[in-house]
Amino acid sequence: MRKTTEKLQALTREGYLSSVIDKAPIGIITFSSDWKIDYINENYLKFANHYKIKSNDLLGKNILTEFSDLGKNFVDEVMSLAEGNYIEIEIKTQKGIDNYSITLLVKGAPLWEENEFAGGILLFEDSKIFLETQQEEKLKSSYLWDFINSQDGYHLIVDTSGNILHTFGKGIEGLFTDISIGEKFTTKLLNNYSDKFNPALNKTKKSKENVSFNFEYKNSILQAEVCPSLDHAQNIKLFFISIFDISEKINVENKIKRESEKLDAEKELFKDEKNKLIEQITKLKQQSDELDKKIGILNVEKSELQNYQHLVESVIDAVFTVDLKGKVIFWNKSSEELFGYTKSQIYNKFFGRILGLFDLEYFEALVEELKETNTITKNISVFKNDGQKETIEAKFTFTNEEKDSVFVFCTNVSVWIDEYEQLKAEEEKYRNIVMNTDKNICNIDKDGVFIYVNKILCKTLSLSKEKILGRSINDFIDFDSFVADNFNIKSLDDTSTTVMELPFITNQKNKTIFIIKFYPVLDEKLKVKYFNCYLTDITSKEFFEKELELFSSIFSSSNDGIALIKDNKFELTNTSFAKIFGYENTKDLLGLNFISLADVKDSNKIEEYLKLIKDGNKLYSIFEFLAKQKNKSNFYCEASASLFKVNTVKYLVISVRDITEKKRVQEIIKQSEEKYRNITDNIDDFLYTFERIDNSIRPIFYTSSVEKITHYSQDEFLTDTKMLLKIIHPDDFAGVKKKLKNLFKSKIQMSGEIEFRLISKLGNVVWVRNKLNIIRNSKGEIQKLFGLVSDISARKKAEIELKKSSDKLIKLNETKDRFISIISHDLRTPFSSVVGFTDLLLNDNELKEEEKTQYIKFIQDSSNSMLSLVNSLLDWTRLQTGRVRFEPDRYQIKDIVNSSINLMSGVAIQKNITLNSKLKDETNVFVDKDLVQQVFNNLLSNALKFTKENGEIIISNKPQERSRFIEFSIKDNGIGIKEENLDKLFNVDAKYTSEGTKGEKGSGLGLSLVKEIIDKHGGEIKVKSTYGKGTEFLFTLPIASDNILFVDNNKTDSFLYSKILNNITPEYKIIPAANGKEALEIINNNTPALVITENDMPEMNGYNLIKEVSRSEIKIKPPFIVLSGNIDKSAIHDYEEIGVSYIFKKPVNIRELKSAIEKSLSEVLGKI
Repeated sequence: MRKTTEKLQALTREGYLSSVIDKAPIGIITFSSDWKIDYINENYLKFANHYKIKSNDLLGKNILTEFSDLGKNFVDEVMSLAEGNYIEIEIKTQKGIDNYSITLLVKGAPLWEENEFAGGILLFEDSKIFLETQQEEKLKSSYLWDFINSQDGYHLIVDTSGNILHTFGKGIEGLFTDISIGEKFTTKLLNNYSDKFNPALNKTKKSKENVSFNFEYKNSILQAEVCPSLDHAQNIKLFFISIFDISEKINVENKIKRESEKLDAEKELFKDEKNKLIEQITKLKQQSDELDKKIGILNVEKSELQNYQHLVESVIDAVFTVDLKGKVIFWNKSSEELFGYTKSQIYNKFFGRILGLFDLEYFEALVEELKETNTITKNISVFKNDGQKETIEAKFTFTNEEKDSVFVFCTNVSVWIDEYEQLKAEEEKYRNIVMNTDKNICNIDKDGVFIYVNKILCKTLSLSKEKILGRSINDFIDFDSFVADNFNIKSLDDTSTTVMELPFITNQKNKTIFIIKFYPVLDEKLKVKYFNCYLTDITSKEFFEKELELFSSIFSSSNDGIALIKDNKFELTNTSFAKIFGYENTKDLLGLNFISLADVKDSNKIEEYLKLIKDGNKLYSIFEFLAKQKNKSNFYCEASASLFKVNTVKYLVISVRDITEKKRVQEIIKQSEEKYRNITDNIDDFLYTFERIDNSIRPIFYTSSVEKITHYSQDEFLTDTKMLLKIIHPDDFAGVKKKLKNLFKSKIQMSGEIEFRLISKLGNVVWVRNKLNIIRNSKGEIQKLFGLVSDISARKKAEIELKKSSDKLIKLNETKDRFISIISHDLRTPFSSVVGFTDLLLNDNELKEEEKTQYIKFIQDSSNSMLSLVNSLLDWTRLQTGRVRFEPDRYQIKDIVNSSINLMSGVAIQKNITLNSKLKDETNVFVDKDLVQQVFNNLLSNALKFTKENGEIIISNKPQERSRFIEFSIKDNGIGIKEENLDKLFNVDAKYTSEGTKGEKGSGLGLSLVKEIIDKHGGEIKVKSTYGKGTEFLFTLPIASDNILFVDNNKTDSFLYSKILNNITPEYKIIPAANGKEALEIINNNTPALVITENDMPEMNGYNLIKEVSRSEIKIKPPFIVLSGNIDKSAIHDYEEIGVSYIFKKPVNIRELKSAIEKSLSEVLGKI
């Protein structure tokens, strides 16, 4: 720093800075890298006195402390010099006389020595300006800098040390965009272009003249110019470096040069061609005139063709043109719509193959036939690209006299053909009816000539069809009878039915009297085309009179009211009709309007109905209305009406009945149906009905509660007839199928019951009981089947739990027997040894000291063996009886394993055995630490016991896919276990044990104890061993999930309580879910440590979520806490019934919630 200061003083003395400070007094302070002031010029003291800033005794003092009264911003700015920043700060502003403003400025720059911060320099100067022009000067400065920065290229001002003082200009994309003020110029530029800039800078320093050069950057050519700035002593003060993109300029120059050379060459060339061109231009003008005439003609032809095209597009369904190979050369829009293929899809392709019509050989034969006939019409079936079948009438003809292409005119006749087929079928149906009816039917034309007769009429007239057709009806009428005197076919009404009585003479000369109804059939011009005739044989007067009497009796005695009306007024009524409407005599109704018997509410409706019936509309021939009796009381009435005509008069026959009671019963039935529907829809069980339809049993009804059990809707079950079978658990399907087959095959069984498992739509397994009731016909065949399906998952679960409890009691009883057996057998040997050797020690006085010591050692070994056996027995029996405190929690498995390795390392060192831990990750397990520590201790102890010197024991782990358990392995390369002894390892009855490689002994209960501990944690243990090569023990322990699932559809509550849970359970990650359905999917994929759920949610509420999880096959089910803003006492009771212990209402006491979370997390393994 001293060197820098001395250099600065020397430069000042030599006048280097005099040119800078001549115009205004400047105060200068310099300081070292430790912020101590080491230089102050005289002008600074003047500034300090004038502006009342610190001036006395500054040398050697800390600049940051001494100038702290100028504010924190000033101190921070000065400290930033150490980071290479340049600063400029306004310290104070004073208002002078004559409306002047004086501002004290401090400018600072860092000082460097060998690229290290050596201190800094502060310049103090004041600025005097009119207040009115201050804003103007700022504005000018802004405009000036906007102008400078708008200049093309990239410009830098660099001092002689290579520090960048300022940059401006538009810049060049991607070039030195990360340069900042104060950085070394060489650091940013010369690293990439040192071969260009180094020579240029050196040349400038020597010559003190401008130096420029070009260089390539990406795909551009850049020009750099280095200009020195000299002081009065002709020394370089600054370098101005400008960089421009001259790619375009060079390209333009090159282009101009090439064009110039080309023009010169072409000038010479075109001199000789000039005259030729003049001649050609003259000829071209003549040809142009001729072309104009031809174009005029072509335009006329084009207009005509466009008209034809428009006609084709608008009139014909589809038109396309093909060449003689069947390839499409024209395809109009109608063709696209008819066939479903766009022009691009079919153009220049063989249409017969694309449309699936015929092959090329068939088409070529068709073309040959076309040459002879000119036009061919064919009906063809095509399949559009959407698979729809259409019938097309296609007409083929040549497009021109050359016969080089074929027009195909297509019309979609699918609808016509379908209608024709339907009409044909209808005609055949009615023909059969007419031919086989027992009524006499015929058709006669407008002149009375028979054109059709049915079989029964031929039989009546005793003539064959051939002998009747073509003859006139007059040939058969007995005109001698007075009844037929006035008959004339021309006099029949051509607008309505005519009824006449006419006598016929049969072939047997018998007279047969017919009542004939003549129905006119009109053509398009409403002229009679022919008559349909219906002939009723009334020859037998006695029969006719009896029939009339019968009709009269029916009319009079019918319980239904019958009336004849004309123009809506009563002509005739029976007694029942009068009684229904409260009239004593039928005569009281004569002349009344039928509409007057209807209530005002329905009178307009009845009037409209009667009008429609008279017009021949049969849809309204039966109707219901609110009627009124003579005493004005109302009742419900059902009426049916039929129309008939006598000559030209239209009559209506009205039949009515009182349906008030029927309506009441219907309402009762409706209410009953709604009641039972509500019952069936709200019970947990669901009902269904199957019925025989077309020789198969099909579902016709499911109650809505089917969705509660299966999560499939009613529609899904009714649409898929085998849905109920499809969702049966694969393991149960064969048994269910066999039972159903036996039930259906039987002709006497009327009911049955089957229990099996279903797999719901959510993937959960549900136990159900299906009760079946069957209705059979007289042959024993099933006609209907009724089923009741109940969810028995809870019962099955209870049965399983009961069996577990029973098995556990049996096991405990067996444990007691084993314990007594082990004590009586295994303790006898070491006790015998102890008693025997103590007798020797007490009674044999001739024993040597060495023998006494050996006997005592034997006694010690027996005692240790007994102690080990007793400890193992006590641990094992405590686990068996549940008297061991089982307190699982989250632990890092590496800590437990490392603790066991440390405990066993002494034995390992003695036998020179390597204990190698290869645990893959930082896994948290949910276990009782002391018990699991005992598992690793026992297994490592066994491995050490049966591994020879210089052996290796490996402890490793791997996760199990889609499971909450992780598998551990303890593998040695010891002596191994014989295959016949593997089954004895975990069996306390066998109490298998053997000596280790150094004669080590065991109790034989260690592995039984290990298995009990693993079982306690819900895991499994197994062993793999090859005798003489080694043994591997594999066992699983539960992973402690790092997640707590928070289920709430309220986004605000979800955000708030997630924050709270993050604070009270920082070791867990909070996973949000918006409803029960989403939560269930998360639980099935990755079971969380705990679920906190809202009660009231869309799609699936909290209660159903917990029920679904309890039904699932997840081995370790997460505990649940209910946290709800809307829950009543009944809902709380429901949650308690399904085993939820902690139920809170929002807002919740955080301390109580935290306690519930901690207890729930610790209790989870107790449910395994």
